[in-house]
This record gives sequence, structure tokens and C-alpha cells, in this order.
Amino acid sequence: MAGKKDIGEEQRCAIVKAQFDKLFKRIEKGYADHTATYISIPVTSGRRLFGVLNKYGLPLALDDELLRSRIHLYEVIKPNITAAKRHIRKLSLDGLVIDPTDVCIRGASQKDYRDFWKKVITKKAARVIIALDWAFSFGCLYEIGLAFGIGLPIFDSFGKCLNKKEIEKRIKDADHEVEEYGFAGCPLMKFWRICEIGGLS
Repeated sequence: MAGKKDIGEEQRCAIVKAQFDKLFKRIEKGYADHTATYISIPVTSGRRLFGVLNKYGLPLALDDELLRSRIHLYEVIKPNITAAKRHIRKLSLDGLVIDPTDVCIRGASQKDYRDFWKKVITKKAARVIIALDWAFSFGCLYEIGLAFGIGLPIFDSFGKCLNKKEIEKRIKDADHEVEEYGFAGCPLMKFWRICEIGGLS
């Protein structure tokens, strides 16, 4: 039984990798290096995630089992994508824009997505715009940490270029809010500190 499970996981990884590789080749053709605006916006987490975890009495654990659940799909991911699409349209950005909500690979893990977006941001982005409830999003915090690490400017939705001090103030404010949902201990700031030093692979 263990052997079959291992083979299944190996096949999943191979299929997911092939899909991400194909997608990156399309991005390579459509975007010159270091010219695109990358939109960092909540997809799998954000404020909605904390509300859903509180609603169902679930712990804060971003494992892949939760990410593949129907609750997470219909109460976090889909509403996040709808809100993100609406918000990005309102930004009316010029030039090449990379919208992460356009990418959905069935069976992909959080690490698969992190590895893919790290590759895209590092090679293709000229700047990063952080939007909506980004301070509540573990994915956004990872991307912001990456952007700082490679020297990309980071803007909010109003066009203001943010420094690290301003970023951290908003993360602290978000932690105060999630504490009201029952998640004490500053989980967002702790995660940010890991991302800030490049400690999340």
C-alpha cells in the first residue's frame, strides 16, 4: 500500500511540474525579463481564511489537506478570486500585468505555487503591487519578502511605494484583528519574519 501511495505522489508531482513548466514557457514568450507588474493579492488565505477557521473551529494550519477541501474552495478561494479580479480591473494598470488568480493547477501544493511564483517574480517582475487584504495573506507575505530580497519596489493599490517599516505596521494591525478571531501569538508577523530572512523554501 505504501508503495502505491508513493507512486501516486510521484505521478502527481510529475504532472504538476509539467503543467507549471508549460505555463512558465508561455510567460517567457509573453513577457520580457523585468518588465511586468506582479499583483500580490490573497488567493488561498487572507482575511476570509481566518473568518472561516473561526467559523468552523479549525486550527491555523495551512496544510494541503485544508487547501483541497470544499470549505476552503467555496468560502475562501472562490470569493478571494472574485474580489481580486474586480479589484485588479479597477486599478486600470498600463503595461504587462501578471495576475496570480489566472493560475490554477489541480493537485498543486502550496510549495508548488511558491516555487512557481518565485521563479516568475524573480525573472519577470519590475515591481510588485500589493492589494486588498494582503497583510492577512501568507502567500502575499512570502511574495513581499521575496520582492524585498531582490530589490523590487513595492506599491499599494493607491500607487504609494512602501518601505519595510510601513509593511510591518500593516502586518501588526492585521495580527491585532486576527487575535479577535481567536488566533493569538502574532501568526502573521511570525510568518513575515521567516519570509523576510528567506527562510521559507
